[in-house]
Amino acid sequence: MKIDKNVFKKIGQVASKDATRYVINGVHFKRTGGVAQADVTDGRILVQAKWQDKGEDFDTILEAKSIQGVKLRSRTKYVSLEEFGRRATRKVQPLSSIRADSPDPELEPERVAVLDGRFPKIEDVVPEYDIKGKSDCVVFHIDPALFATLLKTVADVGCDEWYKGVRVVVPITRTAAEIGRPVLVQTYNPNTEIETTGLIMPVSDRGRGEYRAPSPDAAD
Repeated sequence: MKIDKNVFKKIGQVASKDATRYVINGVHFKRTGGVAQADVTDGRILVQAKWQDKGEDFDTILEAKSIQGVKLRSRTKYVSLEEFGRRATRKVQPLSSIRADSPDPELEPERVAVLDGRFPKIEDVVPEYDIKGKSDCVVFHIDPALFATLLKTVADVGCDEWYKGVRVVVPITRTAAEIGRPVLVQTYNPNTEIETTGLIMPVSDRGRGEYRAPSPDAAD
């Protein structure tokens, strides 16, 4: 199973760290009918990545913490998983099972924990929205780093241990002229009576540039 290194190394960031729920301490790697996927959840949020990958059906769960310990060279583009089989033990397996695409024959084998159990069925949780037709959803593209910074800042200012809700306000765009209206992130803390509002401009649907709101002068 061929996995992009960013999927392999980074998707496990949201895996659960609760030792009593050890199955979701891992990343679920699966390939069915030429479609590969990596699923991870902590029980509250989840992330799934899918890509085309030819080969026999494959299913295993690798511990997210030990994946983080795998060292990849900067030129590495992907890693490959050998077929563990559908059931494995909690014991640490020697990683002839994980290979980097490095030509270095002296590359030391890594070690990673393989988790035994049944991973939650992500397909039962992820909704199928009409993203192209937008009949049941609003679709917008946003710079992830800026959006993460905005969310954290608004939460740091407006939330505390008792009030943790952050509201994301996405405008409905019915006409081309309305495309590029700002997205708001807001919170009101009744304990402190502080209202906080953040604003971010969406990027184009190809992620190549940020829409800009018309300047006040342009309206005159």
